[in-house]
Amino acid sequence: MHIIENHYFGLELKNPSKANVLRKTASIAADAYEEALGDCSLAEKELIRNDIQVFLSDSSIGNHLFTQTAQEVINNIKVTESFDLDILRVLPTNERLPFKFLYGKDRFIGCLWSNNELYIIDLRRDVTTGVVERNVLLASLKSSPKVFSATLADAIKCLIFLKLTEPEIIHLAAGKKYGTRKKGHYNATSLPIIIVDSTWNQYIVRTEGFGVSGHFRLQRHGKGNADLKLTWIKPYQKTGYVRLSKAETLNA
Repeated sequence: MHIIENHYFGLELKNPSKANVLRKTASIAADAYEEALGDCSLAEKELIRNDIQVFLSDSSIGNHLFTQTAQEVINNIKVTESFDLDILRVLPTNERLPFKFLYGKDRFIGCLWSNNELYIIDLRRDVTTGVVERNVLLASLKSSPKVFSATLADAIKCLIFLKLTEPEIIHLAAGKKYGTRKKGHYNATSLPIIIVDSTWNQYIVRTEGFGVSGHFRLQRHGKGNADLKLTWIKPYQKTGYVRLSKAETLNA
């Protein structure tokens, strides 16, 4: 994989030409904060606006580039309106964690976790017109989201895959290479790249001809069921009687 800066919209955000996109997005984030948690002061909104703009423009934060294989796995994780946001408690409450996800060449998902709140910035560039669609929301463990959206679902799925499994992770500093010329990766950008890959698709594609297709399930384990893991349920065949499938944990 040859990673070039102007091939990924998320990597282009540091370009001065995108300054207006960042300012507008930060302003929308401040409005999302007020909508999610109720009235807030102008000073609080300004603080949020500046915080988000700094996050988006910070070139030292690693960019998680999900390969096509990883995206196939993430798309198989089911997150619906009834999903429990307490899953976010896998993130430490006393840490500020920034995530920048490159989900394809024309989509950027930014997640900023702090104080039991997750800011989600979803930017999509139309391939034909170049117009940027912005979706910004705040998922807070202090209150329920007023509207469940695809942006919230996709951000949570990315975090579940990244934090509750052990995907193949390759850190590539700017200008560095990994692997061979045929099968390796080259970061030709000026930014740190974190390639997120998975071999789980070897299981996903083996669903043809089975009565029940494979699927993911979050399962609690450990003392008092306090921990979570992502489990892959293999496809199985129903033949005259019901046989419960055995759950196999993959890289969890």
